[in-house]
Amino acid sequence: MQKSIHLTLLFALFIFMISSCQKTPSTPSGEASFTNTKSYQAKRNTWRSQDQKQHFAAGIQLSATEKQLDSLLQKMVSTMMKEYRDQAYYPAANSFFKVKDHMEQSALFYLLKDMPKGGLLHVHDLALPSAHYIVDEAIQQPDCYVYWEEEGDHLVKGQLHFFQAEQVPEGYVSVGKMAASDPNFRSELYDLLTFDEGLLKDTVDIWKHFEPQFIRRLGFFNYQPIFKKHVVAAFDSLIADGIQHVELRSIISDGMYDLTHEAPDYYNRDTMVTYFAEALAEVQQRSPHFSMKLIYTGIRFFHPAIICNDMSHAWGVRERFPDLVVGYDLVGQEDAGFSTRYYLDCWLKRDSLAKAHGGINLPLYFHDGETNLPNNTNLYDAVLLGTKRIGHGINLYRYPALEERVREQQICIEVSPLSNQILRYIPDLRNHPAVGYMNRGIPISLNTDDPSIFAYEGLTYDFWAATVAWGLDLASIKQLAMNGLIHSAMSEIEKQKAIGAWEADWEDWVRKKARMSERSNV
Repeated sequence: MQKSIHLTLLFALFIFMISSCQKTPSTPSGEASFTNTKSYQAKRNTWRSQDQKQHFAAGIQLSATEKQLDSLLQKMVSTMMKEYRDQAYYPAANSFFKVKDHMEQSALFYLLKDMPKGGLLHVHDLALPSAHYIVDEAIQQPDCYVYWEEEGDHLVKGQLHFFQAEQVPEGYVSVGKMAASDPNFRSELYDLLTFDEGLLKDTVDIWKHFEPQFIRRLGFFNYQPIFKKHVVAAFDSLIADGIQHVELRSIISDGMYDLTHEAPDYYNRDTMVTYFAEALAEVQQRSPHFSMKLIYTGIRFFHPAIICNDMSHAWGVRERFPDLVVGYDLVGQEDAGFSTRYYLDCWLKRDSLAKAHGGINLPLYFHDGETNLPNNTNLYDAVLLGTKRIGHGINLYRYPALEERVREQQICIEVSPLSNQILRYIPDLRNHPAVGYMNRGIPISLNTDDPSIFAYEGLTYDFWAATVAWGLDLASIKQLAMNGLIHSAMSEIEKQKAIGAWEADWEDWVRKKARMSERSNV
């Protein structure tokens, strides 16, 4: 009898479980219940449409010719991605120095090389001219010397400077004589002025090798007899890569020197800005649409009193050169230096400085968010203080409310993908937060940061990396190029002229590439 009861209960439980499984599952609040693939696909399409409307390039309408070129671009990238999958090899997940040759040999690089790239909004003047140019020029200068010991008192091997023959400090050797006597010297000096895969592989803290690069270049860059020539060469290299406008982070100082005037302050800040202006004027004779602005930079390792004083000097230079000096920033390794808030007293003096200089403002262009540490909150201060753009902004995604403010205010993020990878903030560029920023309607621009140190020139490499890693279409590429002008520090009149010139160049490029694709499928 008892056994019969147990069997009856088990049978009842079995029937209950079957009937429960056949019931229509309950639907969590806010989720749709789908009865067929059509309703499922309709909901999916709605969500995709909503996302696409938020995209930073949603307003771009491609012409028929642009659509033709976009089709070529998508086919090209799709073919590349299939090859990468088949080989289990993804360039975006590998060091730039491992894939640089591959980039240069690809059809995509050829397509992008002469593309009109708009504006370059984030680059440091000391790291702009080609390292090959620096080595060649140093060898030709009879008064140029290089420190060629392993280490010294505040000196690093490869540090360039100009001296009179009878005043050369211990440890320095003539660059020209070394090149004449040692066939390996040229390449050794170039290696000291650039990064490579071997350095990255063996280095725990990349910044220990990164910051000395600027020390090596400073004495060369600030030598008055060749300063303007140096800047002209840098501008010419940008123009050759299709860059129309550049905004340089520059430590404008009294550090310029020659071998004739003994007074250390014979050349001042105004001298440096004047030479920048003269270099620009020389280049514009050949390339009239090229333009340049300077963002005066301090260093975030200094005491607030020094930064406050430096900012006061910057305001004076801004007042004397209002068309060239357009803003202020702090540079240096963000995680090792002082926080942006640490200098709050300086930032709060901006109103009084503006009044003292006739009402002229000095906008802020903060280098903030170049970090992957969880406790770095500099971006809050950058936005609160009214930064015009954000340099890097890697960790903005950590702060949803702040990210929304950036989107609402359309604060452009100056993204430097290859720099972020090389300095080990984002080893795999497929995971770069810039993809999310674009998808959520936050404007970004593509930049190089320190190209000469990273052994390349121009923006083509960064556009290539972004296109492959982020799956960019032509509309997104076009918006990125335009953002370099739209979010520049140019006046509205200057922007209108610059955008007009860029649009004409863009249309010519699209037509040319579309015709070539018809003939050769390149």
